[in-house]
Amino acid sequence: METIDDLQYNGLRIIQDRDGFRFGMDAVLLANLAPINGVKRAIDLGCGNGIIPILLAGKRGVENVYGIDINFEEVERAIRSVEINNLSGVRIINGDIKKIQEYFDYESFDLVTANPPYLKVNTGEISPNPMKAAARHEVYCTLREVLSAAFKVLRFGGSFFMVHRTERLAEVLDECRNARLEPKRLYMVYPRVDERPNLFLVHCIKCGSADMVVEKPLIIYNNDGSYTEEYLKIYYGGE
Repeated sequence: METIDDLQYNGLRIIQDRDGFRFGMDAVLLANLAPINGVKRAIDLGCGNGIIPILLAGKRGVENVYGIDINFEEVERAIRSVEINNLSGVRIINGDIKKIQEYFDYESFDLVTANPPYLKVNTGEISPNPMKAAARHEVYCTLREVLSAAFKVLRFGGSFFMVHRTERLAEVLDECRNARLEPKRLYMVYPRVDERPNLFLVHCIKCGSADMVVEKPLIIYNNDGSYTEEYLKIYYGGE
């Protein structure tokens, strides 16, 4: 069964599988903090139900946004979400990012985003639900394969923006540098002010110089469970 959910911005909606993988805070932060200055063409790798392309185009105003995902059902759902939002500049493709150059030219995007699976296949229990399994575990692609695809389609000097779990922070930064995607800005995400960060976002530049800035902490919830003013500003007021 599907639901049509209000994204609480300018009438934007998204179709989601009630029992499948539904977008979360990580996708919201990624789409709303992605560096879009000068970006005319963007792609989201492993786009799932299309939440990031929809927000990049419908909220952030990026002219041409692509999404690619290996799961046909999710792609079909994302296409229908694009249609109900009348986002003519968004195109969703069913494909394997490991074969990215079969679909897109080399260095053809200004911005590449990714909310990849956080867990390696040999880590934790894999969900029996195929969509949840693919979203949480590296079933169809590894971190290294995501970064390789990003490097191929991103223009020289272009931006790669990714969200991931803090337990893999050192590995992610190392793999980004090995892929010649130089980390430039790091955002640590804390559920509450007195808790450890559980997510981070990293902005990389293709073939950039070594010079990284750690931004101020992003805190999501107040102690009473309400959203912080900072998070509300990110979601409703942009950067």
